[in-house]
Amino acid sequence: MNPSMNTLLKWQNGQPIIALDEGGKAVINTLDIVDAFTDILYDTARYKAGALLTTPFELFSVGIGSQIQLANDPATSYYKQFFDTNLQQQRQLPDSESFLVTHIEAKVRVPNAVSTAYSSTSPNVPYPSNLVAGAIASASNQLDAFLSTTQLRLRIGNKDYDQGLLEDFPSNSGIEGFASAATTATTTTIVDGVAQLRGEPRMLAVPHLIRGGRTFGVFLTNGIAFTLLTPIIVGVKLHGVRFRSVQ
Repeated sequence: MNPSMNTLLKWQNGQPIIALDEGGKAVINTLDIVDAFTDILYDTARYKAGALLTTPFELFSVGIGSQIQLANDPATSYYKQFFDTNLQQQRQLPDSESFLVTHIEAKVRVPNAVSTAYSSTSPNVPYPSNLVAGAIASASNQLDAFLSTTQLRLRIGNKDYDQGLLEDFPSNSGIEGFASAATTATTTTIVDGVAQLRGEPRMLAVPHLIRGGRTFGVFLTNGIAFTLLTPIIVGVKLHGVRFRSVQ
């Protein structure tokens, strides 16, 4: 066990006893804990280019192998794979497990080029609208609009807990992607690369316990309805300690 977890747990006969529930109250875990280890719960939201942002979108709503819609196109669906999520069941952990969330991270990726014929009514307007001939924009323009107007909210059971804008939940691996690419007969040159803006995942002042069998989810809500000119992938990671009562 990571020694830094000592402040979150009580110990008895060498075994950890969970000391906080999702409301911050002291409790004793009812599981017969066999092992405990630091882990990550992760899920992914995929946004397509050329479609309006729709809200809200729920992450951790389905497990591996289940079908899910694109975040901004309910008519298009795909099947979750291990690189999309590590959740096995819909909206919950197995009954034999619990997870203590200590940090929340939002990883944003831009997998395609952003058109330089960007959408905005004015070069001075930071938020995109419909395509306007001769408009000025960049990859950072769209990212700024997305990060600063999209809310992330953690829900456990029927209660909402930690929430904030995407920019309030930084990723330790930064934002990834590029603005555009120039291609010739023999080479492809990437230009205007998106800066690797790194940070520390948001540490929760009060960790939250997700008990096995209890529903939970993370909701992404966009405050401004605009059309994306490039796909965006948002990966949400819940860092913490996983407890198991069976090996």
